Amino acid sequence: MTNLRLEAALAIQERKQREKDRLERERRENQPAVKRKREEREKKREEDSKRWEEHSKAEVAERKELPLYEVIIDHLDVLDPKHDALRRRLIVAVKLAIQARSYDYHWSLSKEEIEGRRARAKEILALLETAS
Repeated sequence: MTNLRLEAALAIQERKQREKDRLERERRENQPAVKRKREEREKKREEDSKRWEEHSKAEVAERKELPLYEVIIDHLDVLDPKHDALRRRLIVAVKLAIQARSYDYHWSLSKEEIEGRRARAKEILALLETAS
């Protein structure tokens, strides 16, 4: 056989093998167990995506509202000794908020709003620490 005939025969054989491989791949992909697993993965991806979107929306809403420690300070007398446990917990939350605000320039709040909240948090911390 000449080189051209040999190359043509090899090319035909390779095409047949590729076609055979493709058909085998399609057969495997269409098996019920494989289809079910693929559908389960897709469903999980959709659920994860939905949970992430809901979480993101809730987080944006949370950032737009006053911080919880400000609401508590405005509505409870946390200097009262009976609120000692709450006051200790608020100190931790406010310290964390101060640190987070120094790095947090979230798109839902302007830089001025963030700095204002940070200054208010420092005032609240000073008030809480004087009572401890």
